[in-house]
Amino acid sequence: MKTLTTLIMSLLVLTSLAQETDFLYSRSINQFGFDVFNTAGNSAKNVIFSPFSISSALSMTYCGAKVQTKKSMGEVLYLPDSVGLVSDSYSDFHRSLNSSFITDNIELFNANSIWAEKSYPFSKEYIKLLNTKFNAPFNLVSFINEHEKCQKEINEWVEKKTKDKIKKLIPDNVLSANTRLVLTNAIYFYGGWSKAFDKELTKKSNFFLSETDSMETDFMNTNKTLYYFENELFKAVEIPYKGNAAALYLFMPKNIGGFDNLQRTLDYKTYIEWTKNMQEAKVQLSMPKFEIESEFELSEVLSAMGMKIAFTNNANFTGMGKNDDLKIDKVIHKAKIGIDEEGTEAAAATAVVMVRKSSIINDLENVEFKADRPFIFVLTENQNKSILFMGKVVKP
Repeated sequence: MKTLTTLIMSLLVLTSLAQETDFLYSRSINQFGFDVFNTAGNSAKNVIFSPFSISSALSMTYCGAKVQTKKSMGEVLYLPDSVGLVSDSYSDFHRSLNSSFITDNIELFNANSIWAEKSYPFSKEYIKLLNTKFNAPFNLVSFINEHEKCQKEINEWVEKKTKDKIKKLIPDNVLSANTRLVLTNAIYFYGGWSKAFDKELTKKSNFFLSETDSMETDFMNTNKTLYYFENELFKAVEIPYKGNAAALYLFMPKNIGGFDNLQRTLDYKTYIEWTKNMQEAKVQLSMPKFEIESEFELSEVLSAMGMKIAFTNNANFTGMGKNDDLKIDKVIHKAKIGIDEEGTEAAAATAVVMVRKSSIINDLENVEFKADRPFIFVLTENQNKSILFMGKVVKP
């Protein structure tokens, strides 16, 4: 009996270790990103957001959650039930991400920061964890007496870290004397195409907003060998940046009126399948120049995805401090992207504000990919295959 019990316990330990070993932080970012896109991206507007930024800020919050709050956040964020594993994985992921861009012609900057009410008894262990694993300095401030000054300081930090691309992340009247903690992440990306588009080939052409409506806009044009995929309904293409440390994927319906079907079809599983099945092809590529800026308050979206308890008086964030009196008030996110003949510039920032409770084709010789209808884009880094930015263009 003792031998059988020991064997069972050993198997349980091995299973637990296998599950922990199987956890990849980049995969959690990507799965979470598609869930956010499918929940928040159903409007008939252009959308840009950073799964990486939102996940980073919420992962720091998750590390202070307990019991059911932790469980629900972990399920939404695809994180394992181990703060140590999550923080170690984030630290390793962040280190590998930075190292992959050291010698490449791509600029990627990511930063975390914590703004804490100086009179609140935050746990020294929690502060140390965010300092060492998330590289997030703790800024002691006075929300109680100077919340407007705190808003200004946080927004200036975000502007600086995103090269002035993200301004006034935290709007007026969000912070108050009741605010106790703001966890922030900022990310900035610039990448030049592996081969720039010739500006002389940029021409006006029609972008089809729907089957019955169109607009004229500037299209960049080139012929190059790219990774490409298509089936009977959809097309996809990968456009690399210099040094091949990052890439932009475009996903488009073959029929002008097929975007709604694309958005229903393209989930994380489909994204993996299509990108894995891409083949080299000579592609006649035509895509619009565009700039998109989006702003979200994600509390309703995250609640709908399963994180509702974290925003209520039943929340448990006692991992942040012994006082059981904190809950998430708002999750604010802004993102911006611009694409032209030279490359892509994108930035995003997230703030978690916490308050006291109250099919493959065969012939790929010459194919055409003209993004002249609504399409989805995904910008990834290639070291971990994590999604830095994603969104959709319905009107360039």
